[in-house]
Amino acid sequence: MTAAEAKFLNNHTTDDIWNLVRDNATINTPEGQIARKLIEKGIVASRLNMKKIAVDYETGSIQTSDVSKKVIEQIKNIQKGIDKDDLSDLADEPGWVEHGIQKLFHITVLFGTDDDIVDEIKKVFDKYGPVEVSTDKIDYFTENPQYDVAIVRCKSKGLTKIHNELKKELKNKDSHPKYNPHITIAYLKKGKKLDKDVSIKDISWKINSLELSTSKGKLEKIATMAIPIRTSLDYPHSWNKKAAIQLTQKGLLLYEQLLDNPDMQLPPGYENVKALVTALDWVEQNSDATINELSRRWQEYSNYQSGLIGNDVGKEERTYFDSQVQPVLQQLIEDGYVTQTPTEKTASTKKSNILDAPRATLDPAIWERGKDDLPMLKPAVKIKIIKNFFGYISKFGGYIKPEEWVKNMFYTGSTATYTYNDTSDIDIHIIVDWIDLAKLNPDKVKKDPLEMWKDLQDTFWWTLNKISLPGTKHPLTYFVVRPGEEKKLIEAQEEMYDMGHDVWLIPPAKQVIALPEEAMSIAVEEASEIMSRIEEHLANAKKGVMEYDMLTILEKLSKENAPLVLLKLRDTQKAIDKELDALKDEYALLKKKRQEAFEQGKPIAPTNSKNYTLGNIIFKLVERYKLMNVLREIKRITDSKPLETDQIDEVSDALGFGE
Repeated sequence: MTAAEAKFLNNHTTDDIWNLVRDNATINTPEGQIARKLIEKGIVASRLNMKKIAVDYETGSIQTSDVSKKVIEQIKNIQKGIDKDDLSDLADEPGWVEHGIQKLFHITVLFGTDDDIVDEIKKVFDKYGPVEVSTDKIDYFTENPQYDVAIVRCKSKGLTKIHNELKKELKNKDSHPKYNPHITIAYLKKGKKLDKDVSIKDISWKINSLELSTSKGKLEKIATMAIPIRTSLDYPHSWNKKAAIQLTQKGLLLYEQLLDNPDMQLPPGYENVKALVTALDWVEQNSDATINELSRRWQEYSNYQSGLIGNDVGKEERTYFDSQVQPVLQQLIEDGYVTQTPTEKTASTKKSNILDAPRATLDPAIWERGKDDLPMLKPAVKIKIIKNFFGYISKFGGYIKPEEWVKNMFYTGSTATYTYNDTSDIDIHIIVDWIDLAKLNPDKVKKDPLEMWKDLQDTFWWTLNKISLPGTKHPLTYFVVRPGEEKKLIEAQEEMYDMGHDVWLIPPAKQVIALPEEAMSIAVEEASEIMSRIEEHLANAKKGVMEYDMLTILEKLSKENAPLVLLKLRDTQKAIDKELDALKDEYALLKKKRQEAFEQGKPIAPTNSKNYTLGNIIFKLVERYKLMNVLREIKRITDSKPLETDQIDEVSDALGFGE
């Protein structure tokens, strides 16, 4: 990728790029040419929820664009050697097939499907995916009377199983008696062949996602969790929902540009800059409202204006909204600047990190654009999270076949919100089928399921949870949900992503919730007292570690006073241990406050979210100053036992001496 392409990609969303090649007015402009090159190189195709050119078809199809880069490179090299006079343009689709050359590489899974079948595909893909595919040989389809098709035949037992089950379960027009997975190279004139020396290397790779290509030409990505989803332990991922309005990335960009430069050239079809800014601003401020609720809130606002200034002003405001803002709003929805996103009717406004201002997007290293313009966990990230856990407990805990007894995983934490930072946690809550775990791991069986839970949690708690997600600085924290407490996870009312179904149970939103000043004063005061005590104990512990280090040096130098020095070393070690015990008590107190807040606390702000309980706010204030990291590390080193001599160096590092 050239520097110009990289800069272009950084300044344009995927939708922007596809719109440039879709529109005949822009496809031949300099920007359109760069966009086209990015698509041809597969750079855009590998990113967010890709859309092909908007063409209406009779039916949809199921496919995967998850093709190995090595295979794509080989196919492109083959395409370069094809004589242009041998190519047929009868199958051309702009951006898809051009001048007989296949531009976007994929493997068709099932042809002739309906559009509204994402859940059905997901269910089957979760059963078998990810699946392994390998290249076989160069071959041809010659049935079409107008052209022949050069293809790479592929082999995949898993993909064949998915095809067979989908064909059996779904309404479709696939008339082929046998499934032949393949990747198209090019469309050739009848009787033409590739060069005799052309071949394809044997390459294997895994397919982690499918796409539904709808009859409208839209691609909807469907990723697998790589573990089975069984209905016996399923959780509600389709709550009572309403179509709330939100700015898409495209809309947010337009809104920010207008705020920076109100005199900018407006997009085609928009003439009234005031009405446009008002519509975008009102959507941004009311992202939990439906269209009807938005109108009602404007009416309430205008009524307020009437009482404040006069009836005429309120009437004018209502007329202005109905006649000018409302039509612009409808046009913004049609043009993709505003989306009507299903959200739950209760507690729809969420903001986990309550102390920071929201960002424009979720972390792009973790999330990509999915269905309804909501963020979707990147398949590669999801697989890392799952494999990381499965591999660790198998290797170090001796657990067999975790993929069969881990029911689901739920993603929470600040990285599931717009208020994350570079080191925010990724919290993964794991649902276990304890009966299946016992059947497959008889050596792990205990009479009390809570003991089984503790054994599993202890396998990874102080070790696995120290690592970061590869490619980021975000620490991964895994939690196995206690037996019988699965529903409490849902009741916590914080942003939550269901990794098994790739849906948001509670989606993220950007609206900032105002915290009452009086309640915040109480939280700040209590947090300050706790932090003062922690700082005092940390200072005493640091002083003790320094004295211990000096006494160790003195012991080596002065054999004469060795017995006295040894006594002082023991006393100093006890003094350090006393301070560490105090710090562990503070850690336990903070955790207890937070746990009680989530179980029994009432939010101090106008929301149902337990994130806004007093105990959690106090916890977040302490965490903000990175004191929780030190407390966790001290707890990990000494647990609940007295300080050992060989642990002092590790404690020294935790207190900051090793930095």
